[in-house]
Amino acid sequence: MPHYVTFLLDLAGSGENRAIAETVRTAPDPEARPKTAFVWKVVCDAAGHVVVSALEKKKLVVIGTARWAGTELTSLKQRAPGTPTGYQWNLVEKALLAEQAKRFLDVPDHAGPTEDIEAIERQLVARERDWTEGEVAESENKPVRETDQPAYRAQRRKRLVRAFASLGGTLAAIGVLTALSMSRKPEAKAPAPAPPPPSPVVADPPPPPPAPPPPTPAQTPEERVTTATTLDEAIALAKPAMSDSDDEVSPGAALLARYARMQWSDVSVQAETSLPLVLKDPEVERGKRLCVDGEIERIERRDLDKRKLFVGRLHTAEGDAVEFVAVGTTGQLVKRSKSKFCGVVIGRARGAAKLVGMFDLPENQSPLVEQ
Repeated sequence: MPHYVTFLLDLAGSGENRAIAETVRTAPDPEARPKTAFVWKVVCDAAGHVVVSALEKKKLVVIGTARWAGTELTSLKQRAPGTPTGYQWNLVEKALLAEQAKRFLDVPDHAGPTEDIEAIERQLVARERDWTEGEVAESENKPVRETDQPAYRAQRRKRLVRAFASLGGTLAAIGVLTALSMSRKPEAKAPAPAPPPPSPVVADPPPPPPAPPPPTPAQTPEERVTTATTLDEAIALAKPAMSDSDDEVSPGAALLARYARMQWSDVSVQAETSLPLVLKDPEVERGKRLCVDGEIERIERRDLDKRKLFVGRLHTAEGDAVEFVAVGTTGQLVKRSKSKFCGVVIGRARGAAKLVGMFDLPENQSPLVEQ
């Protein structure tokens, strides 16, 4: 039986359990709200109802629901087909498994409240549990280890459940022994002689302990991307926030665009994917590099943290549409200009592939182009 637990989940964090420790609660916490699009709120009630919420236009919106079935998520539903991704559902599942294990060890008096989510689920679309540990490892650019295989993971979960059951029995036995020992009458003992009064001693008070050093504030995902030393490092930090979105500058695109060291040589490498593959399954192609030639249909300036970006759309000779977020310079490029654009795949937007990168201009081929 699950227990009520709620916490904020850091998508761009590190480690198996990305639940932010100071936000974990065992009762409803309406005051806990994400401050960025890279942090989600997760609630699992005593009936196993799981609700995942995220910021959209400064409002907390439910983006997915599920059921907690002992050690994994089932009955997945979500508002948009690409959000959450399989990788993001996997982060939610790992955090819930860790926090539910802690609640079990705490042995609470009651499992906690339940929530009515049926009305919310009527607005969502069912999703198959279609990710595997291998796909998750590939999305993180990590080799699949033996301990990541589904069969090993299933055995590990069974051992975890048996360990919890054994621990519960041990704790119950300790409680019975403690009650029996408290119920016995103490044996009568002769009163001990009163000790002599101590001699008065005047001692100097101990010195006060040194003040602890001030805590170092944790870096936000935006700060970590800004200080990344390579584009590959920035892509790895921004990838958990990448998703399909019709926003001109989606959260994943905005996070990657904060990497100010992008150079033309970083993105104009041999293509790692193609437009048909991106349109077929963007979740698998996110973070890969791609170059396209086409005619600009629209290009407009947008500002991100006092830095100029240019957003727009271009069409290839084959008739495919590509939405872009351009860093660096755009020179004299305007509507109906023809140019080459190279960048990193973010996902889909309005039926087109979406990239963050640069236009093929002489100014962008100089080291560390910045507007």
